[in-house]
Amino acid sequence: MAARPSVLRPEAAACGWRREFAVVETEGALDQVVSVSIIVWPFGGRLPMKINYRRFFDISDLIGLHAERDEVFRATHAYPLKLVESGKVTGLRIDHIDGLLDPKSYLERLPRGYVVVEKILAGHEQLPCDWQTNGTTGYDFLNFVNGAFIDREGFHQLVKTFSEFTGSAANTTEIFRERKRQVMKELFGGEVNALVHRLFQLAEEDRHARDLARTELHDAFISVTACLPVYRTYSGTSRFQKRTAHT
Repeated sequence: MAARPSVLRPEAAACGWRREFAVVETEGALDQVVSVSIIVWPFGGRLPMKINYRRFFDISDLIGLHAERDEVFRATHAYPLKLVESGKVTGLRIDHIDGLLDPKSYLERLPRGYVVVEKILAGHEQLPCDWQTNGTTGYDFLNFVNGAFIDREGFHQLVKTFSEFTGSAANTTEIFRERKRQVMKELFGGEVNALVHRLFQLAEEDRHARDLARTELHDAFISVTACLPVYRTYSGTSRFQKRTAHT
């Protein structure tokens, strides 16, 4: 077989991520090329179970950066912040802010001015009051406006029709939680495994939890996550602790 893969060797990465190309004549040679690559190439269907880097939702091609690190922040924000300083840009829209490790600290590093964030608010959830932002990009407002086009009386008829068509008597909450479990299993297996592994390590350090099996912790993690009432929690804050107790 013949192929022309892009191989990123360590020495190439050190001198500026230069790509080197090679012609592979046999399956054995192709395996050798893949083996020395800094990137693992799993079969497409197994990728969600093997993912080990931060990404945008389940889109593996959009690799996340450690914006919480000073050197990364400076390198990736130098140009846009220069435009803000020069007055050519008067506002910033922060996309998918909940993909950041610490959204609050990130916002505090931005220059004062008009800043809005793309934030998914669930139900009556409010934007954290200690975030230095002028508000959201408007998902919550659009949801409110769209309510004007919805006939509330038709909701019960839709539920009845759905139940008759699917043969399911599950309510909305049960369906939501089941679909969350499905998403975690099919799209975020790698992330779940990594978090459960960390949970298992923490359990081994606690005399009350060290006898729990990994499978038990896995099931508990899935169950608790499926019941979370918000899109994103923020550990170490009173808001997180209050919501966790409520859930």
